[in-house]
Amino acid sequence: MSAGLSRTLATVAGLASVLMIPGCAADVRPSGLPMTTSSPTSVPAATGGAYDECVEITIPDHWSAEAKVLQRTIAELPMPTGTCLSMVHTYEADQSGMLVVYAHLNVPNSAGANDLRAVATDIARLVKGTAVGERISTLGVTNRGVLTPSKYPEYLVDESFQEHSWNGTPSREAEMASWSIAFWPS
Repeated sequence: MSAGLSRTLATVAGLASVLMIPGCAADVRPSGLPMTTSSPTSVPAATGGAYDECVEITIPDHWSAEAKVLQRTIAELPMPTGTCLSMVHTYEADQSGMLVVYAHLNVPNSAGANDLRAVATDIARLVKGTAVGERISTLGVTNRGVLTPSKYPEYLVDESFQEHSWNGTPSREAEMASWSIAFWPS
């Protein structure tokens, strides 16, 4: 087995264990994540149409309150067929009290970040209207979920989330065009 494949499998096993996906390396946790003894919260799988590959999302207790709220909120969004929400990752930005948020999706049929523009726009509109939305400085949407390794290194990002209305003005097409493409470090 190649070193790259080993790293990928270890990453998937670690993420699967953090998400507590049934049947996945439940005893493997990425280093630095605290163990919890209380029961995690489950939310229904976010899926579109007939796509049956999505799994119920279990939210570990150690996630931030913001990540839990956003995970539950985005999980309720009707996703396009073949799209699943894998997890929401939040961390504090350099700006005091502001958050950077990544919504990690599983989109097996996506050929590149441009294929995520419509669902990313729906996610941005949804989270903009939440209480957490006023604290988000950057929103990223990726195809780096735990079910399907991404076939490409890029993702969509809005590094000026507060400056964009995300309410349909001037148009949906303009909103979809406002996303920037960024690349994961190699």
